[in-house]
Amino acid sequence: MPRPTATHLIGAGFLAVALLRVLPSAARAADAVSGFVRLDNGKDLSGWYAARWNGRPTGDLTGWSVVDGAIHLDSSQARSHLFHRKTFPPNVVIRLQFRAGRAADSGLNLHGKQFQVRDYPSAGPKRYALAAKPAGQWNDLELDITNGIARITLNGHVIETAWPIGNDSNLGLGLQREIGMFDFRNIRIKVKKSARNRLDVRRSVFGKTSDGTSVDLYTLSNAHGVRAKVMTFGATLIAVEVPDRRGQLVNVTLALDSLDDYLKGHPLFGSIVGRYANRISGAKFVLDGVEYRLEANARGHHIHGGRHGFHKRLWRAVPERRPDAAAVKLRLRSPDGDAGFPGNLDVTVTYSLNNENELRIDYTATTDKPTVINLTNHAYWNLAGAGSGDVLSHRLLLHADHYLPTDARKIPTGEIRPVKGTPMDFTRPRPIGSRIDQVPGGYDHCYVLNKRPGERFSLAARLDDPGSGRTMEVWTTQPGVQVYTANGLSDRFGVGGRRYGPRHAVCLETQHFPDSPNKPLFPSTVLRPGQTYREWTVHRFGVRR
Repeated sequence: MPRPTATHLIGAGFLAVALLRVLPSAARAADAVSGFVRLDNGKDLSGWYAARWNGRPTGDLTGWSVVDGAIHLDSSQARSHLFHRKTFPPNVVIRLQFRAGRAADSGLNLHGKQFQVRDYPSAGPKRYALAAKPAGQWNDLELDITNGIARITLNGHVIETAWPIGNDSNLGLGLQREIGMFDFRNIRIKVKKSARNRLDVRRSVFGKTSDGTSVDLYTLSNAHGVRAKVMTFGATLIAVEVPDRRGQLVNVTLALDSLDDYLKGHPLFGSIVGRYANRISGAKFVLDGVEYRLEANARGHHIHGGRHGFHKRLWRAVPERRPDAAAVKLRLRSPDGDAGFPGNLDVTVTYSLNNENELRIDYTATTDKPTVINLTNHAYWNLAGAGSGDVLSHRLLLHADHYLPTDARKIPTGEIRPVKGTPMDFTRPRPIGSRIDQVPGGYDHCYVLNKRPGERFSLAARLDDPGSGRTMEVWTTQPGVQVYTANGLSDRFGVGGRRYGPRHAVCLETQHFPDSPNKPLFPSTVLRPGQTYREWTVHRFGVRR
């Protein structure tokens, strides 16, 4: 084989230079065909500007340069971060390569929120370290962002499945000044079509009753993979699947495995409660001079609509596909005299899920006779996941300066008492278990929500689980919220082989006050012909990093 001559080597050198010139342009052409736009040009910092973390320009590019076709950061010299002038919507794919020096640390600014690209020596979360290449080697990073939620892949390994970016859409992509030497190159971005059409509702058969009647299950889903499941027996919410800080989805409301388990009886897991949620003293009330006697199913009192309340009825359901939400509307007629209540009552409950990870429950009802009504949903929440244990470490905030003290049978005395200086005080976030032993039997109390004059829809509660990072806000039009810490929950109930127990969940039941029909100073629960009962509650889910 002939040995290469100088001419050959010189020719090869020209070829290499030519290839270096051709390949970037070829790459740009390929990007254009695939819809990607290149943000770095490999020559200078055109299109980029120096700024503080909030995007405010500083004009100081010290420490930032272009070396061998890559944006180079020398953190020992840099005093600013680097932002691109091109902004991007919450539906994009971002691809780039990065290379870290020894003990280097940097990240991306994504609409005001930091994503840690590399964090030496620990390399951030363990799964990042397992996916990352050693110092001095190039890494491939992809962020597939849909409605502000990113699926992130590092060198072919998925390291985040549902990572929420920030909310400042006025910012372009930012490169962080942190520690050591860092290089970025081949920074490309492609705008995706809106994912609003990924809202969906699907019907399936959950099971059959003893007489062969089908019970349907409606699954609502959004663009982020969040799902809510509602069955027609009891209009029951049997699942709300939301991500934790690592993107892992679990069901955060207590449920049972099968329809047969529900038919055997249960403590109202996720069911709609009516006609009257909570207690009515003496199982009777007077309306327009007429005394009505109700089913006494709680030691001489009435509770939750009776033994065969709305939680044991088969509701009629219709799916709804809206531009802004996936929904299912359920209807029920409660006949005159049902559990002793007057009037034919027509009830509609609508569950809807949007792309802001908000689950909304709307309640409406009409009657043909004067009656009383108080509807709620009796979901048991555990943000660590159903069956994961107790919720005593969950932090709870209640937007309530007062609560309703009760007698030994949990009937309100009529007093509205301040929470300040008592273990009932959750006006700032506190672990549920921090003072629960000071409350005989645990929490099972109605709180009076703070409402400004004329204010209808307002914050009721915030709940967060420090372990998973999951958060839930509850907003409502109702005047009260019953906080129940599942004090009597039995281990005869469970899901997936995991048994429940006392205080394995907390109920935040938005509602009117217990025994309002017998307490004239409480907000009225009377509904008359020609009027429409209308209330709604929103559960807003998020992640605390």
